[in-house]
Amino acid sequence: AAGWSEPWIFADAGTRLPRGLVPSDRLVRRATRYFGWGNWFSMLNELLIAEPEADAYLLAEDDVLFCKGLRPYLERSLWPAERLGFVSLYAASHQDPGDARGFYDFDGSEGLWGSLALVFPSAAARMFVRHPRVVNHRLRGPRAGEADQDIVAGMWSASVGLPIFLHSPSLSQHIGETSAIWGKL
Repeated sequence: AAGWSEPWIFADAGTRLPRGLVPSDRLVRRATRYFGWGNWFSMLNELLIAEPEADAYLLAEDDVLFCKGLRPYLERSLWPAERLGFVSLYAASHQDPGDARGFYDFDGSEGLWGSLALVFPSAAARMFVRHPRVVNHRLRGPRAGEADQDIVAGMWSASVGLPIFLHSPSLSQHIGETSAIWGKL
């Protein structure tokens, strides 16, 4: 109902998927555990290779509910600025300014909450995957570099001077009760 009929699925090792969820040519199953960060970062790199002509890359977690008709809305309203790092389709309640409607500029240097659904313009996605701080997160990041894609993306955007935009009201909702990183929420 959101507008995507054949998404790619990048499943970490051990993930159970319902039968017939996605065509096999759109399913990437990891043989070993990549955890949150590794799967997310690898997903973006693989999409850049598989779909090099794409205008944008939407990376979504598996426990996100999108509003109906989201894709046509985004096709009409992206991009909110000529230069930007990415757009988050999720805005945590404390990040929503309350009085704004539509996309608004968000200072990610303090940390973005949630990498539930991030949309990167093609050029920004290519910059992101090459940035030394991003590439080295797995080696030097907190929690053994297995998580924190939201924080890494926000800090990257601030460090390269590309703004982040969120949307009010939030265009997606977090519906998960468990996490590959944290277990029960």
